[in-house]
Amino acid sequence: ATTIFVQQGLSVTETLEATKASILAVNAANLSFADATELITVAVNSFGLSFEDATSVIDKLTTIADSSAASVNDLTQILRRSGAAAATAGLSLDEFAAITATVRESTRLSSTTIGAGMKTILVGVQQNEKVLGEYGIQVRKSNGEMVSTMEIIRRISSRWQSLSKEQRVNLAATVAGKRRFTEF
Repeated sequence: ATTIFVQQGLSVTETLEATKASILAVNAANLSFADATELITVAVNSFGLSFEDATSVIDKLTTIADSSAASVNDLTQILRRSGAAAATAGLSLDEFAAITATVRESTRLSSTTIGAGMKTILVGVQQNEKVLGEYGIQVRKSNGEMVSTMEIIRRISSRWQSLSKEQRVNLAATVAGKRRFTEF
């Protein structure tokens, strides 16, 4: 792990913190050193965090995994496939991990399927303003500015139960696409 962090050009302090976090991930989350190193690298780089916060990243993901049916390995696979898209959409690591752990728990889909689906869904919730509006889900503030992606997801979630089955199917197919419908 240390060699990989040094090869990434990290400072001595960053390398020590990232290596310490890798050891924590190996012990607490049953990851291999390669997977732990990748998890830390992807999470830190995708979400603009500091390698000095690597232990905190592992703590957060372990806590989320412990309270859900998703393992840290599941979260690693999902982050690998869609962490950068989540960060670009404005989600924090905590928000993204919580959402994906919930999807994993409720659908039991594979991590790779969820990771691929999240990229599509995150783009879909931002690009389907008109359709969301037809279902009573407003994506703009009163000043015309778009609300955060997380807020759009919250609004969809709060409206979901009041939609008919047909409306749910249509909304999911529009936002997530036919191939990613299940993840939505």
